[in-house]
Amino acid sequence: MNVLILDDEKEIANSKLGVRKTFGNEQLLNPIIMTAVFIVVIYGGYFIITYLCSQNIIKEK
Repeated sequence: MNVLILDDEKEIANSKLGVRKTFGNEQLLNPIIMTAVFIVVIYGGYFIITYLCSQNIIKEK
């Protein structure tokens, strides 16, 4: 059982290493995360505004 845990830990370490190799280093990873957060905030805000406005339109009818 310990061998499986070690294999899983190696797999996790390799996947993290793969991400770092793909994106270079943490200097590039932080802007990617910030961009993703920015996009989620913009689209989330758009969704909330659309939802609230559509509720008001439905209530008026």
